[in-house]
Amino acid sequence: MIKNMMNKYDDEIRLFLMSCLKKVSYLKDISDAILTHLALNMVAQDVDKGTLLNDATSIIQSEFSQQMIIIYRGKLSITAMFDGGDHELPIEYIKKGTILNAYNFLSGRKSFTSVRCQTSVSYYYLPLYVLEECSRTYPELRKSVYILSLIHI
Repeated sequence: MIKNMMNKYDDEIRLFLMSCLKKVSYLKDISDAILTHLALNMVAQDVDKGTLLNDATSIIQSEFSQQMIIIYRGKLSITAMFDGGDHELPIEYIKKGTILNAYNFLSGRKSFTSVRCQTSVSYYYLPLYVLEECSRTYPELRKSVYILSLIHI
């Protein structure tokens, strides 16, 4: 019954998240049932303008390094420090549909760029532990993530 509900449930957010997940190379060939499971386990978050989602200058590793993030609403800037850390400059502006940290979160790598909200932002994140749990349940997902780890990580 639950599997049937997951396949029939076609709300806008689930479809949006699934379409974004399909853009990630190691998820592009994963079945819709597994992507639905991942999408339904993503956590919604709203943050205010000016919020720093990731601070590359921080010594402490943030939760950002343990999450894949999909932007649903709002505008953000990716910034980098220049001139020995004296100047932070935007290097890209991002918006709805952008996927952040899809690869670094698999290895827990620290990002060398910061992400700041230019407006209030709504996003969905997939914690690494959820992907790990799902990969234990779905051999297809486990194989895809494992092969990626051999190639990229």
